[in-house]
Amino acid sequence: MKSFAIDRWDTFFSSEFLKDYYLTDKLDAFRSYKPEIGEAAKAIESKENFSSEKRLTLVKLLKEQYQESGIALEGLFSENISHLKQDNTFTVTTGQQIHVGLGPMYVLYKALDTIVIASELKEKHPEHNFVPVFWMATEDHDLEEIASVKLFGKTITWETEQGGAVGRMTTEGLPELWAQIRSDFNFSAEQLAFIDTCEDIYKNAPNLSIAFRQLLHYYLGHLGIVILDPDNRELKESFAEVMINDLQQSHSEVLHVYTRKLEEKGYASQLHIRDCNLFELSANSRERITRKYSAEEAGKYVEDISLELSPNAALRPLYQEWILPNIVYVGGPSELKYWMQLKGIFNNYELPLPILHLRTSAILIPQNVTHVKSITDIEKLFDTEEQIVGLFSEELRRLKSDLDTYSSSIVTSLERFKDFAEVSFPGFSLDAKIKKITPKLDGLNALISEQIELKAKQNKGVNKVLKTRAKFFNPSYVQERQVHLIEWMQDIYDLSENAQEVFGFRSAKKISVNFL
Repeated sequence: MKSFAIDRWDTFFSSEFLKDYYLTDKLDAFRSYKPEIGEAAKAIESKENFSSEKRLTLVKLLKEQYQESGIALEGLFSENISHLKQDNTFTVTTGQQIHVGLGPMYVLYKALDTIVIASELKEKHPEHNFVPVFWMATEDHDLEEIASVKLFGKTITWETEQGGAVGRMTTEGLPELWAQIRSDFNFSAEQLAFIDTCEDIYKNAPNLSIAFRQLLHYYLGHLGIVILDPDNRELKESFAEVMINDLQQSHSEVLHVYTRKLEEKGYASQLHIRDCNLFELSANSRERITRKYSAEEAGKYVEDISLELSPNAALRPLYQEWILPNIVYVGGPSELKYWMQLKGIFNNYELPLPILHLRTSAILIPQNVTHVKSITDIEKLFDTEEQIVGLFSEELRRLKSDLDTYSSSIVTSLERFKDFAEVSFPGFSLDAKIKKITPKLDGLNALISEQIELKAKQNKGVNKVLKTRAKFFNPSYVQERQVHLIEWMQDIYDLSENAQEVFGFRSAKKISVNFL
């Protein structure tokens, strides 16, 4: 594997929000720590008094969940679970919906980030233990988000009438989906082995939660990652205080306050704030709670059905930090933004936000793409098609420059003509006519751009570069979000074994381009 690290700010993986988040102090009021490993000592100190009772409950439940999943408690992940009983152990967490077959590439990237960050923290603070945790969003109800497998430009979707919390759904129909996938494509030996594993797991697992745990553990368990299903009665009972408060609609005001503060800084809010941030789960549904409860009613309600109460996106992060001795959370750009809307609610419970780390973004390229040989070549592929054409073809660059000059001269002549006419005939205006001409000129320029693109495609060298950009460096089709990891299954082992080169704090402001 050969890797190149590109500055994030020179790619389409950047944004003004992320620049401010990493390069300025504009967002300091919305976070507890800056997103760097040097802040870990403060984060550790804030969690040193994490409840021993909560630790014991967490360890007991994790062991029960793994046993229920038929996974033997042995190896590094089992050691990590046992470490969680100790006061000097802390977690590095990521969370994600439980996609069929694990999902697109970025799900794997999130998991590898937690593993590498835990290792980096151990290097810096050897007196402590750090456990990578994957929080399965088993109570999410967005079936559409997880039910499809996108392969080689085709989408295969699991059709089911089930509703409610996805982790509780049965796997009926999923073995057939994998059989269909097997028949629709020609696969490598590694890909077929993955399909065999999926067919077996989804055939025998009683629900999606257990199936996802078994599959993720099969591929990453040896690296020590611990997989948690938060849909658990004891964990929710420990969170009862917050749920009782939320049923009385006591959180919405502070959530609105920090949302407005974020918007005043110029950032669009990520979360829609609601009066109540809990759902009630039932056999086939997940219903939003809208009524306001009295303190007495709320206490009785939580006591009676705590397992069936489910935190929404505004409350889930607090639930996570409530039950885990967590110091780092790995999330995508949207997640970082909505965590920042939650600073006020964390303040209410005197809890710090964890260090919020932007998950690694990576691009994977086959080794046989030999015309991309250096970091300079890679940086060019983040340019627009027009820029690439100009870089790789002097003839096309000159042609485009000449055509742009002629186009500009037409616009300049029109403006002079308009100004001369209006000076010559006081009260006379050509504004309306000029406004009608402008779109036609834009149309002419678009036609010329199409012709330049066609001419570029006739140039073999330029065409090869454009095809590489369209496939791997396309801002409209971002590989890590659109490509299911099965497409790169033969390379997953290499990526995992070389994760220290690509993931973690060291790579926070970089985009990794990897030849596999």
